[in-house]
Amino acid sequence: MAVLPGSDRTPLVRTDFSDDAAWQALLGEIGDGWVVVVDDPAYRGLSVADLVALVPDSRLYPVLVIADDFSAGERTVLLVDVVEEPGRTLRATPEGARSMISNLSIQNRTFDDYIDSAGASGVYQLSDRHRQALAALGGFSSVDTSRAVALGRSGSVGEPAQPGRRAEPAQPGQRAEPARRSVPPEA
Repeated sequence: MAVLPGSDRTPLVRTDFSDDAAWQALLGEIGDGWVVVVDDPAYRGLSVADLVALVPDSRLYPVLVIADDFSAGERTVLLVDVVEEPGRTLRATPEGARSMISNLSIQNRTFDDYIDSAGASGVYQLSDRHRQALAALGGFSSVDTSRAVALGRSGSVGEPAQPGRRAEPAQPGQRAEPARRSVPPEA
C-alpha cells in the first residue's frame, strides 16, 4: 500500500465505502482548501495504527482526517494526531474539523486544546461564540474557517485583526504571521 501524501495539506482518508452520497456530502462540508482527498478502496477498513504507519516523515500536516463511519446519524470525522502523540484521536463535526486543521497547521492551538474543548460528547464542534467570532473577522460563513484563520489576527481564532491591518495569508502548512503595527523610528 502506498504511503500517504507528504504534502502540506492534511489528508482526508476515506476508509468507509458504504455510502457514496454521504461521502460526497462530507466533501462539500469540509471543502478542499486544507485537505487532499484520498479516496482509494485500498484504504477500506484500515485502523488508525495502520494509517499512522503510512504517514511519511516528510509530512507537514499535524493530523489525518479519516472518514470512517457513515452509519452514524450526525456526520463526523476522526482526526488523528500525527505530531504530539501519534495515533491519538478525536472525533469532530466537519465544521469543527476545518477549524482544527486550520489552527493546528499554524500551531495556534494544540490537539490537547481540542480534546479539552470536546466536552462530554467527545465530539469537537464549533460553539456559537466561535461562529460569531469568525463572522466578526470579516463576514465569513461558519464553514469558511480556513480563510478566516489565514487572514490577520492578533491571537486565537475569534480575536479580531488589528484595525486596518491584515497579515499575509498563510499557505497551508505555514504559520500565519500576525499583523504588525508600524513603529516610528526612534529620534
